[in-house]
Amino acid sequence: MSNSEHKITLTVDANGYSYSGGNDGGKGNTKNDIGKGAGNVQITLEAPNGYKITDVRLSGTGTNNLNWKIQNDKKVKIDNSCATAADVKYSVIVVDSAGNEIDCDPRIINK
Repeated sequence: MSNSEHKITLTVDANGYSYSGGNDGGKGNTKNDIGKGAGNVQITLEAPNGYKITDVRLSGTGTNNLNWKIQNDKKVKIDNSCATAADVKYSVIVVDSAGNEIDCDPRIINK
């Protein structure tokens, strides 16, 4: 079976953040099979007015599989080629209406 796109929702408010979606526990984490096609991640931000996605930070093994692009203030797409093994922490950086940075971070795993 080939990999597919993962739809993930990132909910952020004054009390913190949470993820839903993905295929590994429903909390924004994803697992993909190496060599079975792309396992891209589409993240949509649900947050009060004035909150926006400003950056994505990747760390861990296999970050060379991943490229990201902010599509608008509320959406970012992470392209995952799934070409090699990966265990990557991805942090979506959200800025609130007062300019405070919120670091929101689940995982992407290729095995």
